Amino acid sequence: FMFAVLAWIFAVVEAMIAAPIVFIGFANPEGHDIIGKAEQGIMLLLGVFIRPLVTIIGFILAMTLSFSLVGLFNALFAKSLLVFMRSVFILMPGNYVLPTLFVSAGVVVLYVYALLVIVEQCYSIIYIIPDQILKWIGGPLDSSGATIGAAMRSASSGLTKHTSAASRGIGQSSSGATNV
Repeated sequence: FMFAVLAWIFAVVEAMIAAPIVFIGFANPEGHDIIGKAEQGIMLLLGVFIRPLVTIIGFILAMTLSFSLVGLFNALFAKSLLVFMRSVFILMPGNYVLPTLFVSAGVVVLYVYALLVIVEQCYSIIYIIPDQILKWIGGPLDSSGATIGAAMRSASSGLTKHTSAASRGIGQSSSGATNV
C-alpha cells in the first residue's frame, strides 16, 4: 500500500508538470505537429484522479481476501499435516525424536513460505486493480503497477540475500564454537 501511495504521489507531481502541455494540446482539438493530440494526456490525468479511490478499494479487497485465504489454508494445512504425520509414524516405527525434529522443521519452513506467497499475492491486488481498471477505460498499457511489483521483488530479493548471509554467519560461528 505504501509503494502504491508513493507511485501515486510521483504521478501527481508528473501530472502537475505535464498538465499545462496537455491543456495546450487540448486547446487544439485536431492535434498539433509537435504536441500531438491531448487524448492520452487526458487519460493519464483521469488515472491520477481515479487511482487513490481504486487503491483503497484494492486494499480493502486484499485484506478481505487474505483473511479468507489464510483461514482456508490453515484448515487445509492442518488436515494434510495430520495425514502426513500419521503416515510418517507408520513408516518409521521406533524412535520418533529425530524424524519428528526434521519433519517439524520442514513443515514450519513449508508453512511460512506458503503463507508468504499467499499474502504477497493477495496484497498485490492493491496495485493490480488500479492498473487493470485504467486499461478498461483506455488508459496506458505501461503503468505504475509494474514498477511497484519490481520494487517489491527487489526488496524481497534483498531481504533473502541478507537472510542467507546471516544464516551462513550463524552457521560459521556455531561451528567455530563447537571446535573450541
